[in-house]
Amino acid sequence: MPAQWWTVFRDDDLNALEKRALADNLSLKTALTRGDQSRAQLGLSDARLAPQLGAGADYRRSAISANQPLSALGAPTYGYDLWDVGLQASWEIDLWGYLKQLQSSALAELEAQQYAHEAARVALSAEVAQRYVQLRGIEAQQALAERQHELTRTAAELAQRRLTQGVGTEAEVASAHADAQLQHARLQALALQHAAVLNALGLLLAQAPQQLSIDLRAHAGMVPTAPQLPVGLPSELARRRPDILQAEAQLRAATAQVGAAQADFYPRISLNGSFAMVAFHGADLGNWDSRQYTVGPTFYLPIFDGGRLKRTLALSQ
Repeated sequence: MPAQWWTVFRDDDLNALEKRALADNLSLKTALTRGDQSRAQLGLSDARLAPQLGAGADYRRSAISANQPLSALGAPTYGYDLWDVGLQASWEIDLWGYLKQLQSSALAELEAQQYAHEAARVALSAEVAQRYVQLRGIEAQQALAERQHELTRTAAELAQRRLTQGVGTEAEVASAHADAQLQHARLQALALQHAAVLNALGLLLAQAPQQLSIDLRAHAGMVPTAPQLPVGLPSELARRRPDILQAEAQLRAATAQVGAAQADFYPRISLNGSFAMVAFHGADLGNWDSRQYTVGPTFYLPIFDGGRLKRTLALSQ
């Protein structure tokens, strides 16, 4: 089954409508932006797994109060400058898979949004084709109803002439006029149906119905024939359906969220380090004796959080 399955109808107007719908439909654009949002979220999850490195610089002028213990011990109270330039680094060791589960969830959510976009595309193309075929069918019915209306009007005129010439009856005239009025009413009903379908098609294409009617006027009433479509086995079709694939991806994302919520109960360990040049005078920042550094692990274990972790796990499940 080709991706552009509507081309098997060999209808240039239908091909143009499908191309326009896939380019301008607002729902399809919304689905595409949701995919971009999920892609950005995946980038954030990837970044949390990588080491973090930053640079900083600081300058401040300080002085201590003369009325505090350090001053009483002899510390000077005059102002002084302090320059600080350095690097800070940290890396969380994902021992229990918390960050990895978040990454897996974001990846599955991205796949779900991609399948959602594909499902929206398939649904849109199917509805455009359905509305188009319906519109052409109504136009064909209108053409037939127009001819039938002309015939009934002619028959009513003939019946009136026969009555005038004395060879007809009032019943024949009434019946002929009733047939003509019935066909007229049918034409009005078909016109309303045509307007409704045209409006629906214009909404799908984000185009004014009046302009759409002008664009499709050249081949009015030409109903495209439905060929034999290579659908395949029902089981294969189910495996290709984007809405089913989207649901599977959403299930994987939710399962990974549960894993992340469970891993959040365990200790978290990070490696942190910093290196800086600290001096009272800016000219001394290049002096090796101005170096200052720290390095070591950080251990965090949640003990009491008011039930936040339990509620997060219950929400994920």
